[in-house]
Amino acid sequence: MSCYTVTAQTNTIEIDAKLDDKKDLLHINQKTVYYNNSSDTLNTIFLHNWSNSYKDKNTPLGKRLIEDYKKDFYFSKEKDKGFTKIHEITVNNKKATFNVKENQPDIIEIPLKGLLKPNDSLIIATNYIVKIPSAKFTGYGKTKNGYHLRFWHITPAVYNKKWQLMSNLNIDDLYENLTNYTINISIPKKYTIESNLPQKKIKQKSNTLYYLKGKKRKDIFLHIDSLNQFKSFKLKDKKIITDTNLKNIPRDTTAKIINKQIDFIEGFLGKHPHNEIFIDAATIKKIRYMKFTDFLDGLNLFLRISGGKSTFLKHFLKDI
Repeated sequence: MSCYTVTAQTNTIEIDAKLDDKKDLLHINQKTVYYNNSSDTLNTIFLHNWSNSYKDKNTPLGKRLIEDYKKDFYFSKEKDKGFTKIHEITVNNKKATFNVKENQPDIIEIPLKGLLKPNDSLIIATNYIVKIPSAKFTGYGKTKNGYHLRFWHITPAVYNKKWQLMSNLNIDDLYENLTNYTINISIPKKYTIESNLPQKKIKQKSNTLYYLKGKKRKDIFLHIDSLNQFKSFKLKDKKIITDTNLKNIPRDTTAKIINKQIDFIEGFLGKHPHNEIFIDAATIKKIRYMKFTDFLDGLNLFLRISGGKSTFLKHFLKDI
């Protein structure tokens, strides 16, 4: 197999995407550079494709929702479900065959035509469509005013002595490697995007082109909405972006409180690696054992750390 030996060992993902809001589709061209950071030689690559977990009631996600007594998905109409349609996958510019596990349709297996040795890399190019499901099932998908997207694109599975394969079970636990991201996404001009990646935008005649880029990231959020309710708070060396309920506390007071909390957390856990921290209400609401929507309550959860499962710490640490 033709491979590329490099010193940097961080995976990269480049995405060109276009949103069709009439059909709730994302058209995606994606290039993934995958590095074999293990000491094993690989003959297969696995990808996580969690958008396909919404395809029918028989997926692991569909079964889990029933186990949790959530019947909306089981009885939902086809237009509210989601799926991934893959047009083509190539590996190092050569067409690749791929398999989708029958009992895990959100996992893709790519048998390699050669061996991927330790410290070598390969390029996976993927052309596919994502049908966005209704957000009423898991909190992620089509909302009243737009789309709240998480686990929306294909990502390489983690290899750690063996492949760490995980189906979507609605517990937001996808194990991912840190990755360098470049995302270009075109959306109808009535929408705006907020994300946990730094962004620039170019307004066009009927669309807006967003350019998102970040190094050593994972778990990429896209909040696409016709009503932008996000606020930002500039701190000493951080910027908090959030749409959570702030109880009408004056901005100056809020900023001071957040500063103190960030100082405490960084003193306890070390410096956060990024200048922007993205905290969205939709994800916070998903935490089953903490039914809160208030930002400051979420920020104070570090006082109730239990096995590293604090909601705020999940947001604060997800890119580390």
